[in-house]
Amino acid sequence: MKSSSIVALACGLVLALVCLAICPAPAPALAIDPPIVKKLISCVDMGRLKNVVRVLVNEFGPRHADHSVPFIDDKCTPRVQEPYPVNNAIMSGLWVEQYYQKLGYKVEKVPVPLGFKGAMGFNVVAVKKGTVYPNTYIDVMSHLDSEKNCPGAEDNAPGVAATMEIAAILADYPSRYSLRFIHTMGHEHEGMQDIGSMIHVSESLKRGEVIKVGIIIDGIAWVEPGVDTMNVLDYKGAESGRVADVICAAQKKYGIAINCRKDTYSLESDNFSYKFFNQTAVLSIGGVPFMHPVTKCLDVYSRLLDRSWQNVFLTTQLDLAGILELDAE
Repeated sequence: MKSSSIVALACGLVLALVCLAICPAPAPALAIDPPIVKKLISCVDMGRLKNVVRVLVNEFGPRHADHSVPFIDDKCTPRVQEPYPVNNAIMSGLWVEQYYQKLGYKVEKVPVPLGFKGAMGFNVVAVKKGTVYPNTYIDVMSHLDSEKNCPGAEDNAPGVAATMEIAAILADYPSRYSLRFIHTMGHEHEGMQDIGSMIHVSESLKRGEVIKVGIIIDGIAWVEPGVDTMNVLDYKGAESGRVADVICAAQKKYGIAINCRKDTYSLESDNFSYKFFNQTAVLSIGGVPFMHPVTKCLDVYSRLLDRSWQNVFLTTQLDLAGILELDAE
């Protein structure tokens, strides 16, 4: 398959998603406007979330440098096809890049070493400049890769889908702060954990950019035992704790039907990179402890339950509401 064919495949899959109507964005007020926020929250679409997860898992899973064909079942059976000319991690990144380009975002691919036989991947970074604070960023991040031999339906295709859905809804929203949507590579590659987010935060600070907050979305299809829905906001430090309070308060303010609570940094995802550089960040996750499927091959699209999808949908609404509240500060 030639490089032009790769782009054509990615573009075709993207068009099936972004041609769906996204709510038009009303102009924001200087202070938060609850009717505007409620309007935007109502734009979150379960169908779009499911479509993104389906494509990431069924077309590109496992999203790892060791794979160049997708699996077709929960037994790690490779699809019978000519292998992609590049690995699945790169293929999924090209697809995500096309998605953001169709939405009108400025998109950059940032090289990331994956440590597997010299393989390289890239972070996808989509940016929309703020109208008041263009050099201060609200980062929304989710790791795109999955473990070797793991299609990555639960970890972390729903987090990627939530990030992309929020970006789609806010594409025409004149935010006060710059919005940056980042999909990292390296999180699930052996010996390279969090290298994609480390590169992102480090390079951003070297450019003199200010990071208001990083919101990391990971594992949101997992719901901890004993509750119907849950979004745990894991944090470290006073300002990160305040951000977690803002997001949880949005749950009550806008009547989003999900449980929300704070946790004092018992988990580490790409929020570790923000902590390493003394930056504000929270991890938005479905529950503690986060439990991977016992067998990696089982992390497939068909095994995501209605309960999981409901948690993904409501967490997307909650994180969107939190971002809008933070943008109004």
